[in-house]
Amino acid sequence: MPDSPQADGAPEHTETATPSSSGKVHKPLKLPSQEEMMQEDIMNNCAVKSVISGIMGGLLGVAFGIFTASMDTSGVGVSVPRSSEMSIVETEALELT
Repeated sequence: MPDSPQADGAPEHTETATPSSSGKVHKPLKLPSQEEMMQEDIMNNCAVKSVISGIMGGLLGVAFGIFTASMDTSGVGVSVPRSSEMSIVETEALELT
């Protein structure tokens, strides 16, 4: 459909996808909105990137710390010596008590 005039007489431009010679359909580029440009400017700021990476690194450190702490069995609270690490005399003394 060709450009049709609007109420004010200006032609209406419709975004149509055009196929290329390879058969792929290419959509026309559009300019970023004011909000998108503002978000890009904020994310390009070095201080913002530093704060975000610090927070994400801290969260990742906490997650790994919780995971490795759940694997640690040395601080359970009950310390019973293993018989394989004790000498024969210590094992006999433990059995007598």
